[in-house]
Amino acid sequence: MSIPAPGAGRVGASWLRRGWAKRIGRIVLVLAAIVGVPVLVVWFTGGQSSVIYWIDVAMFSLFAYTIGFWPLWVVLVVPLGLVTWVVGKFSTVAAERIGRYFTPVIWILGGTSAFLVMGPTPGEGVALPTGFPRVGALLVMLGASLLSAGLLIAVRRIQMPTQDLAPIAISRTLAPLPWHAMPETEEPTDEFWSPEAVVGWRAWQWTGSVLRGVVSEWTTQRFVAWCDYCDEPPGWDHPCGIYAVSRPSEVGAMFPGKPDVVGRVELSGLVIEHESGYRASNARILDLWTESPIIADWLSKLYPDVNVHCGDPPEDLEAMSWPT
Repeated sequence: MSIPAPGAGRVGASWLRRGWAKRIGRIVLVLAAIVGVPVLVVWFTGGQSSVIYWIDVAMFSLFAYTIGFWPLWVVLVVPLGLVTWVVGKFSTVAAERIGRYFTPVIWILGGTSAFLVMGPTPGEGVALPTGFPRVGALLVMLGASLLSAGLLIAVRRIQMPTQDLAPIAISRTLAPLPWHAMPETEEPTDEFWSPEAVVGWRAWQWTGSVLRGVVSEWTTQRFVAWCDYCDEPPGWDHPCGIYAVSRPSEVGAMFPGKPDVVGRVELSGLVIEHESGYRASNARILDLWTESPIIADWLSKLYPDVNVHCGDPPEDLEAMSWPT
């Protein structure tokens, strides 16, 4: 079955959907992030005379951020655990944040301290932005890391700004799905029209701040598929689109492990029906289920118009009787 996809915005997005333009943009940005940024660092800090120094800095950074983490972690894990327990009595959200940020903060503090104490000293001809060589090296590495990360984030935006499952490797996600993702029949000459949206079920993982499908994050209640290869996802000869199954008991096939969150979604736009599921161009979250009260609290705040339930999703027979 398919439902006509809305035409608004297609003209403005047509240029962005040209595969060749997006591929060239991705290649340029990736090369700039991986090759261009290190070249700029070497160029502006002494040229060839700084190459050996920055290699030493890179190697020692791996060592420093490994050995610097453990002493602080051993010292702070008990008091931080007590603080998290006390805070959790008043705010589960705050306790969740403390637990999520504890490890990366300790890693940064410990590694930075180890680097400042034992870091390599620059040789002759190396220019750093401050009179304190190790501080200057840290500032240069921080700036280079932020620049590289920004370029790679731009690659991500170009590749799939709102896309959920396309294109992805068959071995990673499509193989476990309970229906053939690649249609075996030719596209019909006539569209199948439906006056109502289709209701399906799907799963997500919880990142700590937002729901994530197999590829993309669902930052809002509504989600729109995007594909580099199809003018209008989901494609008949390409496994793109937003995936959903027809029964709650089948959502586990969307992830190799147990999903953090299960939900009921309303599919609209172009919807292709498979043996036991759907691929669609648009989706709207109706209900969410999770076993964690902390995640449920976050979901209620992040998606205020969605019905959030703490517990297991309904059984198949119960779910089929739910109003659409």
